[in-house]
Amino acid sequence: RMSAEQEAALEKQAQDAAKEVKRWGEAVTLPEMNAHDRRLIHITLKEDKEIVTDSKGDGARKSVVISLAK
Repeated sequence: RMSAEQEAALEKQAQDAAKEVKRWGEAVTLPEMNAHDRRLIHITLKEDKEIVTDSKGDGARKSVVISLAK
């Protein structure tokens, strides 16, 4: 089980990456993470209409790619 601090850090990582994507227009790939952490990233950014998130990779640990919505 993840602590509130760890969750907050992941949410901040997601929001910081989304800002970068909006500023530069280039996709950002986060480090590989487990399904729970990826889900938190997707949920954190799902309300942002300018951004899309996608999981990439094989196996249990995948990366989340954050990019501009078309």
